[in-house]
Amino acid sequence: MRKLLPVAELMVYMLLATGWHLAHILMLRPAYKTLGDTKMTVLTFFALFFLAGTLKYQWFTEPPLGLGVMSSALLLHAALVMLCFERSQRSSALVAVLLACSACADFLYCALVFFGADWTPSTVTLVVELVLSVAAVLRFFQEPAEVQQRGYRRPARQAAQLR
Repeated sequence: MRKLLPVAELMVYMLLATGWHLAHILMLRPAYKTLGDTKMTVLTFFALFFLAGTLKYQWFTEPPLGLGVMSSALLLHAALVMLCFERSQRSSALVAVLLACSACADFLYCALVFFGADWTPSTVTLVVELVLSVAAVLRFFQEPAEVQQRGYRRPARQAAQLR
């Protein structure tokens, strides 16, 4: 039991930090200075993106997409984001935030369908995703150069491996 307590504590901190970043993304003010350029950051937001997409396509779309089609669509979306925005000298935090923008839009879609929106919620969520994404990209390029660089807020051991 004592061995599980630190793991549970870490998971709670991770959920709180992710929620804090999502709130900032929804306010059109992603906090890149506090977001580390690490694999864990990208994996966390990718998992959130995949969870939101699964929720949208499996429970709130009629008829539900098959797992293969849904997984392919989500992986293609993530691959396009990475292809367009991942660069060798640029922080991966931008890709993580763009995946989170998509997750926020998917969660909004689920909420609109759940509460019985009479109009087409997919159009609204598309516009929301575009607005969040454009704001995130503009905000990223307004950050100082050291925040935009690969390796920002990485542990020294990982940053040394990049050089």
